[in-house]
Amino acid sequence: MSYPMGSQVLVLVHPITVDGREIKELNVRRPKVRDNLIASKKETDADREMTMMSLLTGEDDSVLQEMDMLDFEALQQVVVGFRKKGSLENETSSAE
Repeated sequence: MSYPMGSQVLVLVHPITVDGREIKELNVRRPKVRDNLIASKKETDADREMTMMSLLTGEDDSVLQEMDMLDFEALQQVVVGFRKKGSLENETSSAE
């Protein structure tokens, strides 16, 4: 069975500067059940998503809020990609 790798580097199209630190890329790790449990305690969908993205990148919410929407949408796609199984033909799993 093939799964996406454990982490991915997202190069920002529009780098940001927060507190004098220029951020040109984000290291994004695969989500764990723990991350989902922490994020699920937030009240709104937006807060849950921001918490999840913060946990997966190791960056504070305030940093992620400065991102250009194009880059944030790319971050969302990276996370969605982690949740997809590999697409090998004739792949079976007892969990399905």
